Amino acid sequence: MKKYQIILIILIFFFGLNAEVFSQAQLLKAIEKTDELFDGQKAYNHLDSIRKTAKLTPKVKLVLLQKLTQRSLEINDYKLLSKFSIQGIELSRQLQKDSLQAYFYKFLGISQVYSKKPEAGILSWKKSAQIAKKANQPYIEATNYNNIGGTLIDLKQFKEAEKYLLLSIELSEKNGKWSLRNKLLSNRLLATLYTRTNRRKEAAPIYEKVQKAAYELQDTNLICSNLVFHAQFLYENKKINEALKKTEEALRLIEPYGDKNSLMTTLIFHSSMLANAGRYKEAYEAHVRTFSLFQESYKAENQVQINELETKFKTKEIEEQKKLSDAKSLAEKRQKENYLILLILLVSLVLIAFLVLYLRNTKKNAAIKLRFQEERLASIIEGQEQERARIAKELHDGIVQDLTLLKMEMVNQNLAPLATIKLDKITKEVRELSYQMMPVTLRELGLISALEELLHRSLSKNGIAFEFEHFNYEERLSDKIEVCVYRICQELLNNVLKHAGASRVSVMLRKTDSQLTFIFEDNGKGFDLSSAKKGIGLESLNSRIAFLNGNLEIDSSEQKGTTAFIRIPIA
Repeated sequence: MKKYQIILIILIFFFGLNAEVFSQAQLLKAIEKTDELFDGQKAYNHLDSIRKTAKLTPKVKLVLLQKLTQRSLEINDYKLLSKFSIQGIELSRQLQKDSLQAYFYKFLGISQVYSKKPEAGILSWKKSAQIAKKANQPYIEATNYNNIGGTLIDLKQFKEAEKYLLLSIELSEKNGKWSLRNKLLSNRLLATLYTRTNRRKEAAPIYEKVQKAAYELQDTNLICSNLVFHAQFLYENKKINEALKKTEEALRLIEPYGDKNSLMTTLIFHSSMLANAGRYKEAYEAHVRTFSLFQESYKAENQVQINELETKFKTKEIEEQKKLSDAKSLAEKRQKENYLILLILLVSLVLIAFLVLYLRNTKKNAAIKLRFQEERLASIIEGQEQERARIAKELHDGIVQDLTLLKMEMVNQNLAPLATIKLDKITKEVRELSYQMMPVTLRELGLISALEELLHRSLSKNGIAFEFEHFNYEERLSDKIEVCVYRICQELLNNVLKHAGASRVSVMLRKTDSQLTFIFEDNGKGFDLSSAKKGIGLESLNSRIAFLNGNLEIDSSEQKGTTAFIRIPIA
């Protein structure tokens, strides 16, 4: 590749990467821009459109989830709040952002409490506080204690609630101005707790202290909420005029603030106190105003729902038109696809048919080849046995008899005794060879007697001890099986005499209705199966056992002897 081509690839990669980074930076700005929207529903809709349409990196998505949880709470949609909180917990855990885990657990607790699951909410807040403490976030830790305390008041667990509220206040004081608002909220809740538990003397100064600090903080929402709760406290202590001054002050502050829900709540409480104070006309006016606000809110909610339905209907109509316009082209496309599928099916069927024929022929050829190999092996083994029998007969009936006559003539003529001894030795060896080629005992007395004689003749003269056990062998088997088993035993004995260096041999023969089991074991030096090939007659053993459709297993390792397990079907 030329130098300028490499430079071009690097530039494309660089600008592509920067374009992606720039795109994510623009999305992040668009997400943060929603902080300027006062209308919670509009802000949520804008954020939700980004969530549905934009491809976000995990870090940018985490920022989006933070904003979505805040706005879901503002529009009082607690299902969405729970959904985005859970997504935020999972994503912040993946990114190992412990501080944000604490944040999302806090909002999850809020959604659970508003969904009438206070116990679950308390558990989430405790989890959030635990994570925040570990991540050194005292502000989030303190707000969780404040939320737990407020919820426990509603559950009438006042002793436990007081513990958490005092803990929140203590932590907020340590954190300074960053937790000032939380400190005031906890104090206001503590005053409410004292009111409900008849500790009014402790409650009164707290309300005053919170009121003063809230004005200094210029937190309208906190000022108004404290005014309303303080008014309720005064009203319960029969200080109706003082209570009315507090609610009037709260109304004056709430109206420009634009929080209609808080305004309606304050008006309901204010009208009730006016009626108890005997100021019925003012109470009626406050009641009418409350009802008017309720109607406006109801109409606004209905209008939002109507607008949403109209939007859904128009969207559905456009979608249906698009579906109709695409139907024809889709049908044509599907027709072409069907033709293509049909062609593919036909080709597949031809290939399958060809493959089936090929496999069938292959299987048939393999069976023929196997049968040919079996027949060839059988003819070889049978031919070997016939040749052995012929040679054994010629040795016994011809050479052995000639050697015997020769010996007798030499004795009669008083020839050298040493030559007679040698001739006698040669005669014995030829007779032994004749026996090895085809033992008379096997043909006349059967396998058990032949094996006993074979073991005795092969092992006793070499000083090797042996054991021979047989079970259920009353009736003789076919010549083919008996001869093969005898030859197998011969091959194993040859291995013992030539290679094993064994001092003991054990042989076991067992017959059942369907199987003949032959086990041959020696205590010799053994051998490595992985390196053994043909040196110990394994090929001959395998051939004879395959001839009988049997199975051979050899267990052997160096210096630990050898055991051969042979199973031959006889059914």
